[in-house]
Amino acid sequence: AFGYNFDWQSRSFFAPLRTPAIVPTAFASQAFVEAYKAFGDEKYLETAEAICNFILTGLNRPVESEDEVCFSYTPVDHSVIYNASLLAGECLARVGTITDNSNYLEMAAKTARFVIQRQRNDGAWAYGEAEKQAWVDNFHTAYVLLSLKRISNAVPDLAAETAEASERGIRYWLDNFFLDDGTPKYYDNAIYPVDIHSVAVALVALCEISDSDTRTLPLARKTVEWVVAHMRDSEGFFYYQKRKSGTIKTPYMRWGQAWMAYALARLIESKS
Repeated sequence: AFGYNFDWQSRSFFAPLRTPAIVPTAFASQAFVEAYKAFGDEKYLETAEAICNFILTGLNRPVESEDEVCFSYTPVDHSVIYNASLLAGECLARVGTITDNSNYLEMAAKTARFVIQRQRNDGAWAYGEAEKQAWVDNFHTAYVLLSLKRISNAVPDLAAETAEASERGIRYWLDNFFLDDGTPKYYDNAIYPVDIHSVAVALVALCEISDSDTRTLPLARKTVEWVVAHMRDSEGFFYYQKRKSGTIKTPYMRWGQAWMAYALARLIESKS
């Protein structure tokens, strides 16, 4: 597993530095799988499989039934956070496809079933199950949409189960999280703070789900033009946030620069 090299306080729990957490672990897993595909070195796949073992044995399961499962954010909490659990499922699906591991694939499908059953009637997903986690924001919605697509691609029999929920989720996201000029709102009911991570994840999702709605790629181009004009420094880095009171120009590497580099690469790929 992987964790952050700093103490981290979420709205729900506190995680001391180096606490294993599914979000950085899932992104590391994706890197190891991509490295295995590119270079064919078995050690990368072995590391990705070790991550799957952590997910199945190290994370808590605050909800589990015959058809559904929700994985916790870390081994020290029992929170129900939809995008985090789906990231665990995404890891299992990605490795399960390569290794033909039916257990990984079935557990991944269960994470998807759990989340689509918690979708609101209007197509949105709250951040989590608790009352204090009821907000709806841009980048966590995008994470949910990306994971549902990736898991469904890995588990073809699941596609029919997730199709309607994904379509409604995409419509809600596109209708409620972007201004006409491409500005990505933070919440479905509020613009600020305009956050660089939210911008980057939105760009990645707009590119990856482009086969689901014709609005996505034109919107991605408007959004990238907006962020370059309003949140890019002359030295080349991207600002952290634009708020009503002003702009916070701190160039966070993990939160902003790396994700914008990834987002721009995905946008370039979408034009090829």
